[in-house]
Amino acid sequence: MLSIIKSNKASNNLAFIVLGVAIFFSAGTYGAKAIVNGLGMGDLQERASLMIYLIWALVLIKFLIIHFNYAFKIILYELVYLGVMYINYRLFPMTRDYYLEYEMNLRQIVVVFIPSMAIAANIKDFDGFIEKLRPIAIIGSVFMIFSFAMGYSDLVGEQFFGVQISPFALILLANYLLYKRVTDLLFTVIVFFFILLGGRQSLISVLVGFCFLYYSIYIKKISLNKIVKYSIILIPTILFLYLLFPFIIDLISNILSAFGYESRTISMLKGSELMDTSTREVIYDAATNYIQDNLFTIQGLFGDRSNIRSEFSYIVYPHNMVLELMMDFGFVYGGIISLAFFILFFYSLIKCYQGKKMILSVIGSIVICRLTVSSSFMIEGLFYFLLGLLISNNSKVILKK
Repeated sequence: MLSIIKSNKASNNLAFIVLGVAIFFSAGTYGAKAIVNGLGMGDLQERASLMIYLIWALVLIKFLIIHFNYAFKIILYELVYLGVMYINYRLFPMTRDYYLEYEMNLRQIVVVFIPSMAIAANIKDFDGFIEKLRPIAIIGSVFMIFSFAMGYSDLVGEQFFGVQISPFALILLANYLLYKRVTDLLFTVIVFFFILLGGRQSLISVLVGFCFLYYSIYIKKISLNKIVKYSIILIPTILFLYLLFPFIIDLISNILSAFGYESRTISMLKGSELMDTSTREVIYDAATNYIQDNLFTIQGLFGDRSNIRSEFSYIVYPHNMVLELMMDFGFVYGGIISLAFFILFFYSLIKCYQGKKMILSVIGSIVICRLTVSSSFMIEGLFYFLLGLLISNNSKVILKK
């Protein structure tokens, strides 16, 4: 029985490495392009990106050689995904152009994130996953910071930089909260500083992720007596930080300026505009009006694009997963799907064991915050990773002697 337990742990460790590379994948492909471009070898961008694909392929193949049974599970998930996409393509002709428009994103989902979804869905025990991800988070953070210095923001955009480095910050933060290593805290602070150079959604994702992680670790350890004691300390501390907030923001802004950097997020914090909806209010109004007029209309996946673009040629999708689903499948069916997704996420976060809570907190906060204000679930690779986590067991398989 002991050998079986060791075998399961070894299997999990290999699976954790595969999933870790999947988390790194998007940051790796874009970061690699920025690095070679910054080195004056812009014509090698695609080859640099291909190297990340090759790393992924080697890691996955090694895993499948040792655990061949996962190959059948991955094939099954791929067939389901491709089947859904094919049926959608045949039933809703107006969505076909978007298959070509999002060819790169769909390719990444098929090659990387559907296999990740299948592996995540079949892991029986996520304990130790966060610690296993720590080296990948450190490598990913250093890689992204170097790519930033080589012109990542100019090539891809500051908002996307923040999105890509955020998972590493949360993984390092989770390791610090669990194991109290000073090096993890130091890495987290450094990465958080660079997150401030990205878009505001990455900042919000990290703050939400911190709340989820803190809940996951300490919820069972907090008593009413501790709440009272902590409140006596926290309330004056929060008030003090609130009073110092303008000074802290100015200090960070001055430090960035000294190095020749500007941060839109810092500018918004200084102007109390962090929660400003920008042009999204117009998008949300247009999407809401369409949904009200088409409560039961089903347009299929990508169906929202044509309606949004008929209103605004410069806007590509609704920038909100719930609105996107309701435009694709109608208010009733889209609403049911959205509600089911959020119920499943929070139910899993509450009911599952700590190891799974931790990775759900990291991936869930990144995906949900991003899909609430930007992007699209159809092209967001980590969304499918999250689905795999949600359909996996919420309780560990305990082997008894």
